[in-house]
Amino acid sequence: MKKTERWLVSKEEARLLFWLSPMGFVSGVVGIQNDYFWLGSGTVVGAMFALLYWNRPTYSWRRNLDIAWIQLLLWTHVWYALQSSVAIPYFFIQSAGVVAYGMSWYYQVNAKAMASVKAHAIVHVCANLSVILLYMTPSKSQRAMPSATEPVSDVDGTSNPLLHSVSQPLHDVS
Repeated sequence: MKKTERWLVSKEEARLLFWLSPMGFVSGVVGIQNDYFWLGSGTVVGAMFALLYWNRPTYSWRRNLDIAWIQLLLWTHVWYALQSSVAIPYFFIQSAGVVAYGMSWYYQVNAKAMASVKAHAIVHVCANLSVILLYMTPSKSQRAMPSATEPVSDVDGTSNPLLHSVSQPLHDVS
């Protein structure tokens, strides 16, 4: 570490957020498994950036990259949440995270470093809970898929036997 680089928090405080950051991997995998590939992948990348930053939290490109990526993720998830059936609970959880973020700033200004870090940890928890909630709802492509027993039609609305589900026979076998 360069002599001019000053850590923004103590090693003990940074360790708490460093070990909390892998929650993003879990959230991202839940997203990927539930047909939110791009959002889930972005969350995994966000977890990697968080680990990179909290390993040595200084004013640096790592901090700027982490903040920029998280802002991009936040607004992308907000866009999807607005179109989701879980918008209200999502925004309720996110609002709790915003309150915790404000508390972390308040504690930081009032020289209560560990309280500030714990409040910031709540921000991470709320963010991950809200995206898991979002990822657990059916995506647009899942809602648009026909059921396995529903016949599939051509664009003009006529039934096409080649597009029928495998569970339905193409012709009478008796």
